[in-house]
Amino acid sequence: FGFGDKRLFALLLGFVFLIEVSSFWAFDSFQAFMTMIRFVEFLVFYLLVINTRCSLRFLVKLLLFVVTFQALIGIFQYIFQSSLGLSFFGEPFLKIDLPGIAKVDLGAMKFLRSYGTFAHPNIFGGFLVFGLALAFSRLSEDRFLYTTLMVVMIIALVLTFSRSAWLALLFASIFYVFVTKPRLKIKYIVLVLAVFLLFLVAFDLDKLFLSRVVPTADSALMKRVEYTEISRNMFLGHPFGVGIGNFTLEMQSFFDQKLSPWDLQPVHNVFLLAVNEVGFIIFPLFMLIFVYSFIAVFKKGQQFVSGGDRRYGVLLLGLFFALMTISNLDHYPF
Repeated sequence: FGFGDKRLFALLLGFVFLIEVSSFWAFDSFQAFMTMIRFVEFLVFYLLVINTRCSLRFLVKLLLFVVTFQALIGIFQYIFQSSLGLSFFGEPFLKIDLPGIAKVDLGAMKFLRSYGTFAHPNIFGGFLVFGLALAFSRLSEDRFLYTTLMVVMIIALVLTFSRSAWLALLFASIFYVFVTKPRLKIKYIVLVLAVFLLFLVAFDLDKLFLSRVVPTADSALMKRVEYTEISRNMFLGHPFGVGIGNFTLEMQSFFDQKLSPWDLQPVHNVFLLAVNEVGFIIFPLFMLIFVYSFIAVFKKGQQFVSGGDRRYGVLLLGLFFALMTISNLDHYPF
């Protein structure tokens, strides 16, 4: 039985212990305790992965099967504009006319965004980005199989209409291309773009896609600005933190306007959310986990490069930048 990287494990264990201590001055101690259990679950899962006897290759293939299954669920959710009745797998109940359900607007029309079995399309989108990276890393083994899986995942990713996931994939791809400098032939780039545009037109998604890409003063962007203002006021009012999992319970107290029930969601930035909930004393430990993880990933990437598998090492760093992109645009990784 081992603990993997002992320094990283010590940082994670210290963070979980301190957020448990901080629950004593949380606004709702029971909510803080229940949220802390999620972090304990993560620690247990971390130890299971570290001590597993399964090969990494088997785990990757298993995860790719799960991601593809999720992608197919998301695609059919968009086609039927409702949930598929897969509550056994954790699928939320989805109907286009339900308040609080994530939709994309096009004039007077509304379209359901793909959820998979996740709580929100943005989480589903982030999951698909990491699945795409795993499939890409296996292309040399079976180009046809993993290209097919990537196509299915990309279709599902588009149907999430998750801008944070799109940007994460874009930045990770730019980083990968910039570092590896592959010999990309123009005809392949044109072919990929042509197939993508054909897909948008065939499924009548071109206007919906543009409505999410072109910057407008839509409600989602305005809400993000509101949540950031609430976060700033909350930190100034409670620099020691409001308690883990207590942000949405207290956000109404730091905003002049009355928020609707479905507007009660955390600030869309992992770092702002962390400093609001755990306070400025514990927050540096959280940042240290990020910094140490980056250094560890960078060193691991260098090992792959020196070992001759440069592409895989760069892919690891690209995934870290994808995670950082999502963390600055959404709250769910926390």
